[in-house]
Amino acid sequence: MFIFIQILGFIGIAFNIISVQFNTHAKIMIMKTLGSLMFVIHYFLLGAFTGMVMDIIGMIRNIIFAECVRRGKPTYPWIVLFSVITVAAGVASIVMTWDATLQSMSRWTDSVTGMTVFALLISVLSVTAKFLTTVGYAIENPHKVRMMNLPSSICWLFYNFICLSLSGAANEVFVITSIIIAEIRFGKKARKNNNSQNIGIPETDGRSDTASVALHDTEAAADINVIEKEFENKEK
Repeated sequence: MFIFIQILGFIGIAFNIISVQFNTHAKIMIMKTLGSLMFVIHYFLLGAFTGMVMDIIGMIRNIIFAECVRRGKPTYPWIVLFSVITVAAGVASIVMTWDATLQSMSRWTDSVTGMTVFALLISVLSVTAKFLTTVGYAIENPHKVRMMNLPSSICWLFYNFICLSLSGAANEVFVITSIIIAEIRFGKKARKNNNSQNIGIPETDGRSDTASVALHDTEAAADINVIEKEFENKEK
């Protein structure tokens, strides 16, 4: 069963890695939603209920944000709404699953205080991660989406490590790496385009410099011939 749970997580990884390699908002959202669906099932089977709730909220949020951006409608009201829902659902999940979460932290320490600290930590990490992406995914600019996704992935990395979600931790490592690669790739393209626009190219009516000089010399010679002929006619 454990292997099956991790396989679901690795399928989610594939969708999340692919997502940041797109440079359109809609495609990023579609891939992230499919990845979240895999992790909803993954976290449910692991008993990581706060992470599961956060991913359910994330799926609904991604669909709404993608539609708002597609229609050119503002996303700010939805940012506020989903931020409130994220925090409220996170607190509710902590309260409702506290005993189970506390018990699962016994793998790290026998101290009640230690278990409490770990339980609070993973809950805060998952809520913080989802809050960051709630703000980030409402932005149309793909670069800013990736930049908001970076600290979110770092939070999820620690969350998954504590929860022993191997595929979840691997997912965040791959996503962080993929974000860095995407930023380098698209950054190079942007710099190349800017350099091309900033280089001043002299206007030569579509002719090369050599051709332009040759044509200029030919036209000058023709003018001299005309002047010489006019002068000879006057002398006659």
